[in-house]
Amino acid sequence: MKILNQKDVYLKGTCEVTVKRPRDGQIVFKNNKISTNSFQTEIDLGPIRAGLGNPIAIQIPGNAGVNMEITTADFSMQANAMQIGGSVRYNAVSMVCDSVTADLALQMPRFSVDPETMELIAEYPEDYEGSAFFLADGYLYVSDVTGTDTAAYTLDPETMELTAEASVAHLIIPGAEPVANYGDREPYCYINYAHAHDLGKAYVIGPHGRVRDFDAIPGRVYNVTYYERNASAQELAIPALFAPGIYTVTAKMAVFSAKGEQMAEYGTQIGWAYYHIPRMQFAGNIRVNGSQTENSGSSLNGTALSYDDAAREGECVECTFPTLAYMAYEPISFNANDAIAALIVVGGDIYANVNDSRFLPIKYVMADGTAVQPKFSDLEFAIEDESICAVEDGIITGLEAGETTITITAKRGNIRGIVVDVYVD
Repeated sequence: MKILNQKDVYLKGTCEVTVKRPRDGQIVFKNNKISTNSFQTEIDLGPIRAGLGNPIAIQIPGNAGVNMEITTADFSMQANAMQIGGSVRYNAVSMVCDSVTADLALQMPRFSVDPETMELIAEYPEDYEGSAFFLADGYLYVSDVTGTDTAAYTLDPETMELTAEASVAHLIIPGAEPVANYGDREPYCYINYAHAHDLGKAYVIGPHGRVRDFDAIPGRVYNVTYYERNASAQELAIPALFAPGIYTVTAKMAVFSAKGEQMAEYGTQIGWAYYHIPRMQFAGNIRVNGSQTENSGSSLNGTALSYDDAAREGECVECTFPTLAYMAYEPISFNANDAIAALIVVGGDIYANVNDSRFLPIKYVMADGTAVQPKFSDLEFAIEDESICAVEDGIITGLEAGETTITITAKRGNIRGIVVDVYVD
């Protein structure tokens, strides 16, 4: 009798975890930096007690479940997104720090006096369009459209030139496209410079990168921290109510044996073990560890949902139970575990007609007595008289009437072959 339980086989270590999107099979996550991997089934056994002493007569199962707990050593935004059923998007808000030199000429309107009419002519930068100016106390005052920033000028009576007062220069961040940070109401910035009294004071950045309500000294360099959209930065929004994602998950683990030299070509590793969860819903647990001494990985915890296998639909059974998960073992060397005992041809002898073709009913006989369809490319066919018939891709064609034999052998796996008689009419 063939013993199906393979002895002295040990599983240790996870090679990789693959997560696919059920609707189209797209791989959305693949990781080979696995720290921990746990696959566990559970079920409640409801006892039925009966008889003298009220012993347990039977335990009826219910509330079956499969749970998976995986942690990766590396941090992954995609893994976090799957936990909450969200999606990672690009163009996130990022912090920027620029060193900006206050340049008066770039910030103030330019004025001139028409020598003929003695009229004052103002040339406005784009961000000063619509501003107003007036004369008072010997100064020319210019206010922007908000009325919050005002510049003062003096007029030289001899040269008729206007000079801006240095004490009211403005600070402009060239090329900036500031946005409000997450949770902020406006695009704030923070200015660091020598002798600054309040480094935490927030200043609003107005149109064209001009900092409001900050009096800069021309020529001085200021370190300005603000926020912009960064095309390559990623963001994941976590809503107040989220539904953890449902995915197809596969874990691949290594299997070893001390008898590996007899079972594989790669030392003591003899195969791979898998578990497949067709529909796994993540637990919704994002954990980020900002420890100074430990790295923060990613969590892939979840629970299997019931799944109706499409390959089993239409089976003639009284009740087809939904599936939670599958486990599989694959030897590295084909049939190294002696799972395939022999080849057979269903029905024995083969009968064919001249110029007719039919599939050869060849099967593997497995260790448990079941039959499995082989790949024809794994088999070799030796025909005693090739004028009687021909075989290609598992299809036999009668060429002329007569009798012959076909010897069918496996190209690999130490599988016992078979000789079958062929009759062509």
